[in-house]
Amino acid sequence: MNRYDRQLRLWGKEGQLLLTQSHVCIVGPESVLLQETIKNLVLVGITSFYWFNELSTENRDSTTNLFYDNLIEDMRPLSPNEISIVKQSIHDWDSVMRNKPISLMLLLCEGQDLDIVLRQGLAQLQFPVIMSYSRGLYGYVHVKLNEPHFIIESRPDYEIPSFYLDNPWSELSQYMESIEIESLDEYSLAQLPYIVLLYKVLQHLKSMNETISNKMIKDTLQDWYIKEINLKGQYDLNFDEARRYSHLAITNINFLLKLNELNEYCQNKSLKEHKWNDPYNEFATTLLQALSIYLQENNGNNVLVDENLPDMESSTKHFRTLQKIYQERAKTSLMKFKGAVSQVCVSNHKVLPDNNLIASFYQNVKNIRCIKPSSCTIPEFLSNQSQKDYTPILKALISLQNNTPNPMSLSHFNDKALNLAENYPTSSLLAGLVSEEAIKLITHQYVPIDNTLTYDGMNNEMVTGTF
Repeated sequence: MNRYDRQLRLWGKEGQLLLTQSHVCIVGPESVLLQETIKNLVLVGITSFYWFNELSTENRDSTTNLFYDNLIEDMRPLSPNEISIVKQSIHDWDSVMRNKPISLMLLLCEGQDLDIVLRQGLAQLQFPVIMSYSRGLYGYVHVKLNEPHFIIESRPDYEIPSFYLDNPWSELSQYMESIEIESLDEYSLAQLPYIVLLYKVLQHLKSMNETISNKMIKDTLQDWYIKEINLKGQYDLNFDEARRYSHLAITNINFLLKLNELNEYCQNKSLKEHKWNDPYNEFATTLLQALSIYLQENNGNNVLVDENLPDMESSTKHFRTLQKIYQERAKTSLMKFKGAVSQVCVSNHKVLPDNNLIASFYQNVKNIRCIKPSSCTIPEFLSNQSQKDYTPILKALISLQNNTPNPMSLSHFNDKALNLAENYPTSSLLAGLVSEEAIKLITHQYVPIDNTLTYDGMNNEMVTGTF
C-alpha cells in the first residue's frame, strides 16, 4: 500500500505533488506549537523547511514539556524522503528570505522576535502567511493572503449534478426519444433510470404548454405517469428517486453568474499586471479567461457536462448507455475547452497549464472559488487600533503575544486558564488547525478558514471572523 494512500483519497496525486514540492518558512521558538506543526507537515510529505528560531528564550516557560529532544533529527524517521530543515537566526530573516521559493510562511513567534519580523518587510510578502498563538486554554489562527487565492477543488459537502434534460444535445435527445414508455410493461418501466422519467415529464409538460416548476414536475409524476403510464409504479425505486430529485430536471446555471463575476475580477488591470508568487493562481486566471471564451463560442448551452453520473436505480444496460452518452459529450467538451486554453496562452504569451489541471478545472467548474486578500495587514491586525471589533479572547491573546498585557482585556478570563503559559493539548490542537490550513493553501483544495479562528478551551468553542 502506498505510504500516503489515505491522504491521497483527500487531495489526490496532484495535491500530494504540490505538497512534496513546497517550501515552508517557519518563524518561532522551539515550542509545542512549532514542534507539532512541523511534525504534522512532515507526515503529509513536506520535506523542505526554513526555520527562523527565536533568538531570546528569556520569556519561555521552563515548565513546558517538549516531546522532541532534537527537533531536526527526530523528524527524519517520520519521512521516507530526505528532510531539509534549515535553521537560521531571526535577525537573518530578510537576507535569507530574499529570492527564496517560499510557498507559505508560518508565524509562531511573539514579543521581540515578532517585532523583528514585522520591521523587516512582512507587509511586502506575496506568499500566504498563517499566524498562530496559544496561551493556556486559548488560542487563535489567522490566515493572511497577499494575493488572490484560487480554489479549483473546493470539495463541497454535496455535489449537485447537471443532466441538461431541459436542453439536451442530439445524442441524449435521441436516446431519450427511443424509449417509448407508453409501450413498456411495468417491469421494464421499473428499470428505467429516474432521469428518463424526468425527461418524459418535461416533454409532457411542454406538449401541454404548462409552466414548468419543481412542484409541477412532482404533480405530473403522480397525475400523469402513475395514472396513465404505470399504474403500479408508485412503489418503484426509480419513481421514488424521480420525486426526490425532481429539482434536477431543470438545469441550475446560477454558477455561471459566479464564474462571470470571477472572470471580471481577473480582468482587473492590477491583476493582469500582477507578478504572481504562486503559479497555480496565475494558471487559474488563465483558465477562467479561457472558460469565458469557450462559453461565448458555445452559447453557454450544456457545454460543461460532467462525465460522472451518480448512482441510480436502473438496469445495467440503460445505465451504461446513459453513462457512455455523458462521457462522450464530456470528452468532446473538454477538447474544445483545451483549445480555448491554448488560444488564451498563445495570445497572451503565457505558459500552458498542465493537462491534469485543465481537466480538474473543467470537472470542478461549478465550485471554483477565489479568496480575495483582506485589506488588513498583519501589523494592522496586531495593532491596538484594529482591535475594536475583536472578541475579548482575541484581544487578550494579541496583547500577550505583543508582550503588552492589558489588564482590561485580561479581566474577563480565569487566571489559571489564561496563565498556564503553553498548554500541550491546546497547542497541539492549534498546530493541527495550522497544518490543515497550510495543506489547503498549498494544494488549493478545500476552503480555508474565514480569516481568523479563535479557540476557547474553557467552553470548547471555536469562532471565525473577518477583520
